[in-house]
Amino acid sequence: MAAPGGFFPSVLPAFLPVVSRDARESGLGLVTLRAPARALERFLAAPIAGEALVWDPPAPECGAAPWSLAGRGIAARVEANGPEALARVRERAETVLDGLVERRDPGVWDAPSPRFFGGAAFRSAEGADPVWDGFAGASFVLPRWLYGQRGDEAFLRVIVDARDLADEGRFAEEIEAVLAALEGHGGLADEAGAARVVDATAPAAWSAFVGDALSAIERGELEKVVAARRTRVLARGDFSLPGTISRLRAQGDAATRFAFQRGKGIFLGATPERLVALCGDEVSCDALGGSLPRGAGDPESLLRSAKDRREHESVVRGIRGSLARFVREIDAPAEPRIRSLAAVHHLHTPVRARLIRPAHVLDLVGALHPTPAVCGLPRARAAAFLAEHEGMTRGWYASPVGWFDLAGDGCFAVALRCAVLRGSEAWLFAGAGIVKGSDADAEYRETAAKARPMLAALGVA
Repeated sequence: MAAPGGFFPSVLPAFLPVVSRDARESGLGLVTLRAPARALERFLAAPIAGEALVWDPPAPECGAAPWSLAGRGIAARVEANGPEALARVRERAETVLDGLVERRDPGVWDAPSPRFFGGAAFRSAEGADPVWDGFAGASFVLPRWLYGQRGDEAFLRVIVDARDLADEGRFAEEIEAVLAALEGHGGLADEAGAARVVDATAPAAWSAFVGDALSAIERGELEKVVAARRTRVLARGDFSLPGTISRLRAQGDAATRFAFQRGKGIFLGATPERLVALCGDEVSCDALGGSLPRGAGDPESLLRSAKDRREHESVVRGIRGSLARFVREIDAPAEPRIRSLAAVHHLHTPVRARLIRPAHVLDLVGALHPTPAVCGLPRARAAAFLAEHEGMTRGWYASPVGWFDLAGDGCFAVALRCAVLRGSEAWLFAGAGIVKGSDADAEYRETAAKARPMLAALGVA
């Protein structure tokens, strides 16, 4: 059988014997080949078994134009729970990555490095919640299949073990089936149908929660706390990952679209906030804090709002403090700028720095999370307040999600504007920073505005 589009016949036969040898010698073989450039949704709909992932950033990572990435299946999974979860994940992942030998088609030399994708829970320990079944304290996957698209460039990466290559003809046919799906031109099935909100935090309960937070702030126990609420949505049929991602991408926001599947649950979203990126010794973070729903007034009023400026300054100060022991100097503008998205305006300060000594991106993630933008200040007191008063399990909401490679480089976002999908049910999460001067009704409207893009992606009118 000839591969569609003329991509593989000249290179695949030559790669199979060496990939097979790699798999026998080190346990895993890896091949990266040219592929037709198509939307990620078409790869996600291809006939491939296993859990799915999406990493689709709007901005360059490690200085290069961003790749839109989608994965299927599991070549390796590393998971851990508890306070040292990230350190244990790193150790196990490095063992896997260090054993990989990659074989590349010359047409894709600039494809990104092999990497683990995943995330961690907001808290190191929480009670059981069926919404988050399968999502460990820290869980990262090296996908068996990874598809990357950037403009008119694309690649397909496959990681296999010796058992996969016992029948090289079958393996070649498997690759050809994926290519055929990418080359397809038909529509993508989306069975969810109309969806509706069936449960949401009542305004009265929200007001009581925010009132407790403001009382703690007035007593001097807290400077800021980030309150969140959850909304349940029900559809007539099962939600489709390709369809939902397609609608999120169509909204056009400068946001990182992400999705991580664990069993029957899919955690996905479109977040505007980069937690941290590390490339060599270059560190970059986004400070977002202070928000105004679109249509609620002049976005420039955020710059004049004492309440929003206090909220924003607490985020910048928190990031500076968390990075201080890793970097020699921090470059951040003295004044924030306005960042406008489809549903909300934010105050935004980009933070840049250089490492004093080598570090792994997971070291920075552990130091930064949770930032004042998603937890509050003082951090430990705010986290304790939320655990006692919030009344829901955060799971991976407001948590670090992203990737890292063998060099320790990586990029992590804060999982905001997100939802968990399970069949025909979805649970959406949205939060707002509470500081002195906050108004419960205004903060409720802000969370509603932040939820609108995800509601639209799920088909809620």
